[in-house]
Amino acid sequence: MKKTIYYILILAGIGFIACNKNDTSTNQPTHPYGLGNGQIMIYALQDCHHGSTTIYIDGQYCGVIGNYFPSGTPDCNNSQAFTKVLTTGTHHFHGVNSAGSYDSDFNIIQDQCTPYNLDC
Repeated sequence: MKKTIYYILILAGIGFIACNKNDTSTNQPTHPYGLGNGQIMIYALQDCHHGSTTIYIDGQYCGVIGNYFPSGTPDCNNSQAFTKVLTTGTHHFHGVNSAGSYDSDFNIIQDQCTPYNLDC
């Protein structure tokens, strides 16, 4: 009889612990670029024969684009495309190559990749 009561108390304790366990792995938002951030992907669909384009975002040098994608907009994870993680909001793009310069504003949306095509 004592063993039976002992086993009932153990099983009730296990059930109580299992019912109070919080599962935090579900319904949690993911932020692939960090909380409050998104990503810009700058690419060109064609070779404009102007050489590489030097990229500035918000007045700061960011890199150079030399590849182009004649088959269409590349995937945001394409290592050949220029990408940069930025805070959510409006930013300014400035590009320079042998043909001149490009200027434009673009918006970054949290958790999204924003494609930006450089036209010739």
